[in-house]
Amino acid sequence: MTLLTSAPAFATGDILTFGADHAPHSFIVYSGGDDDGIGGLVVYWPKIAARSLPAGSTKWDFNREANELRVTFTNPGRNDLPPSFTLEIVGKRGTLTYGKRVLSGTTTWMSGPLKGY
Repeated sequence: MTLLTSAPAFATGDILTFGADHAPHSFIVYSGGDDDGIGGLVVYWPKIAARSLPAGSTKWDFNREANELRVTFTNPGRNDLPPSFTLEIVGKRGTLTYGKRVLSGTTTWMSGPLKGY
């Protein structure tokens, strides 16, 4: 199991998880902390050693009112990091796309105003 992190969480409001239905990829996202509302990201990616994602390698679009989140990671050409990926969440479902792979999965909103959604 791999733990990759991006941007430390200074405060949290919403916490959500995403797990791919038929693959070991999963994410935990914390809101709060930064101006864009994102506090941090924890990524579990198979066959990649635990390390931080490089600063500036992720782009966030979070629309709490619509229960939507999009995270885009751009790999700067390093083999010790996951490939570039996009995680898109709408409500209780999400899609992880990297290369030609598209993995569907389930989202759980664990805290904040969307808890229990």
